[in-house]
Amino acid sequence: MMFLRDRRGSYTVEAVLFLPLIFIIFFSVIWGGMLMYTWTGVNYAAMSAAVDAAKRGEFSAEVRNAAASYLQQWTPGGKDLGVDASATAPYKNPDKIVVWGPPPGTKINRGGTIQVGIIYPAKIESPLLAFLGRAFFGGDVLYLQASAVAKSEVFFE
Repeated sequence: MMFLRDRRGSYTVEAVLFLPLIFIIFFSVIWGGMLMYTWTGVNYAAMSAAVDAAKRGEFSAEVRNAAASYLQQWTPGGKDLGVDASATAPYKNPDKIVVWGPPPGTKINRGGTIQVGIIYPAKIESPLLAFLGRAFFGGDVLYLQASAVAKSEVFFE
């Protein structure tokens, strides 16, 4: 009987040690899924904008605004972000969705390429994940970037 130990409380100690780790993994997986959903939306918006611009022969303000409003409507946190839909070169802004491409009004003849892109700032909302983001990525904002190229289908004389 001397060799038997009292094991009361050992399960509680194990739970206290491992539950935080399990919660971190659980919330990281959920946040990663939301991030992948947002990235898919950014890619879709860039590809759709490139196709629409190719059909018109220009990257018009209407096409730019349609891509930006899609992202504001269908991405988590998109409604809280501003939009710069008139950019001609990519840049990062933690408070704005940047839609960039050829200047509006620039006509591109049939066969010419139209390159458009989107930079979407994905903010890390969880304090713990934001801490990990600052440790690994240098900040609590990840910039999701997508660009697409399409050939113009319109012939201008």
